Amino acid sequence: MVKEKLKQIFKKQNLNVIYLSSIILAALVYSKLLPLPHDYLVTLVPQNDISLIHAKIISNPVKSSDKFYTVKLSITEVESNNNIKSSARGTFTALINTHIVEAHYPKKLFSLQQSHTQKNKSNSTNKKNNSINNISNSTLIIESGATITLTGTFIQKENEPPFFLTDEIIFCNYTDSFTDKIKKSRALCRLQFKRLMSAWGRAGGLMLALLSSSKEYLEKSMQNAFKLSGLSHILALSGMHLSLVSTLFGFIENKSTLKTLGLFFKIFMVFTFVFFAGFSPSLLRALISLLILSSCKLCRIRPRNSIFVLSLTFLIHAAIAPADLTNLGFLLSYGALAGILFLSGPVNSIIIKFCPPKITGSLAASVSAVTFTAPVSISAFGFFSPSGIICTMFVSPLITVFLYSGICFMLLSFCWPGFVSLSSFFVNGIYSLIALIVRIFSVIPVIKIG
Repeated sequence: MVKEKLKQIFKKQNLNVIYLSSIILAALVYSKLLPLPHDYLVTLVPQNDISLIHAKIISNPVKSSDKFYTVKLSITEVESNNNIKSSARGTFTALINTHIVEAHYPKKLFSLQQSHTQKNKSNSTNKKNNSINNISNSTLIIESGATITLTGTFIQKENEPPFFLTDEIIFCNYTDSFTDKIKKSRALCRLQFKRLMSAWGRAGGLMLALLSSSKEYLEKSMQNAFKLSGLSHILALSGMHLSLVSTLFGFIENKSTLKTLGLFFKIFMVFTFVFFAGFSPSLLRALISLLILSSCKLCRIRPRNSIFVLSLTFLIHAAIAPADLTNLGFLLSYGALAGILFLSGPVNSIIIKFCPPKITGSLAASVSAVTFTAPVSISAFGFFSPSGIICTMFVSPLITVFLYSGICFMLLSFCWPGFVSLSSFFVNGIYSLIALIVRIFSVIPVIKIG
């Protein structure tokens, strides 16, 4: 039944419908003719009077500045300044103080370990440390899936969506349901992962950003260098990282006597990785594409071309998570891949006349990706970095080596903790080379717009 349905979709006349539908949808969304879902709150209590919220965390905390992390909340109940309670429905973004979120993070300024080493300082410092300890002991890790109660105020700025500015976390924990127990285990695994990455130092900061989209350990200077050298898409947790995981477990699929069983195992492990890392827009795009290709492989159907897979992925992604369509990571991920699929062939046929054949493929892919993502970079950052064309050729292979070796070293380190110091030396060596190249290209002048 499934096989017949897929065959119907892959008929030539249906391909044109898929292409046309994706183009029309993109035109409607990015011309702002089609409104997208946004944060909303339905409750009897006026928004300005709300001082306490009961909610479910539906996103991993993301560091938005030195002072705050942002989390997405699904609100269930609110309370006003006059202690009037009301049920509520909707989603909102909350800003939570850094010292609350990082209380459990290893080697961070506000972590328990750091605060314990400073407990003999001045009285003011001791008071701050004690408040941190009280917060940390009364709350669990602030991660997706936790039930949270927090106080604060709704803030509305001009031309910006409203958000909830948190004053205090009263409660944060997981329920005893089966799904929440899984989410709690995920949160604890992510904390253990942060501990291992902190032991790797600067290299761990980059590895953490690439694998779990958490940039709190990545040096600010490196974040700026990636942006100035035109490599922001590499830090967007794009499909390249999911492809590496797929390739690692694809070895089991190829060696398995039961190919179908091996394929299902690969899909399961990829799902596990995405669940751990979080459903970021670029990672969800890669996952949908992988599932389409895997379904075709199971049904022994050959996709007509990669552009069709990208178009179908875009339509499915828009249906599953329409709010992602304006996300920067989403735009960079789809833009880079679309550029490679549409332009790399024509560009390669032109530059092959002037460049050695061994580098034309990489250069054509870099030119195509940077060309299609240039409007996104200009809109988001106000400048365009032509150096990204060449820099990507050098950094992308090194990032691949960095990720492959890092994943292998992580598995070995979890099995043998004494291996951490040796693996740290190796991954920091690769990191130093990546950092050197990125910083060299970051000093090349950018083209500022506006």
